[in-house]
Amino acid sequence: MNKNAELFEAMLKNNKITAFRPAEEAQDEYHSVIYRTLLDVKGKLLQTLVIFDDTPYVVIRCFLEPKAVNDGNRVAVERELTRLNGENKVVKYYVSPAEDVAASACIPYLLMSNAANDMSNATSTFDPNIVRLILDVFMNALPEAYERIMKAVYGGGMTNNEVKEVQQAAEAEQAPEAAN
Repeated sequence: MNKNAELFEAMLKNNKITAFRPAEEAQDEYHSVIYRTLLDVKGKLLQTLVIFDDTPYVVIRCFLEPKAVNDGNRVAVERELTRLNGENKVVKYYVSPAEDVAASACIPYLLMSNAANDMSNATSTFDPNIVRLILDVFMNALPEAYERIMKAVYGGGMTNNEVKEVQQAAEAEQAPEAAN
């Protein structure tokens, strides 16, 4: 297990945090270690991962709604995600290649080495309590964001002006095709 995952594991034990499943060590080139938990957001349990690897980043990823985006709601969902991303500096919302709606946070830390380009004995500024803090930010941001995203996914979520803009854009795209 990598050093930062070990520090996170110790923090969980020291604080008697039992919401995470035991760490999974991926057999990949980055020596990834994944912790899984479920966040309760408006009665729905959302799978959330905390991912450690050999890079100077820890990633928190929360899966909000699987296979949620389609041609009928794509514009509304992407607009809402853009709004949310503008409102939150830490949690970023996106559509995955599989059309899932997800949220992530990337937590950087410094690796410091005494020798140029030799990171084998580098020391880290990683603090597992920062991961805990960012998870708290997630839990505070998700209820409102989830509601807004679900409105965009299932209810259109666009204002009348936005609907008109999309219709006009679609008509403008079709106009050259009709001329041919």
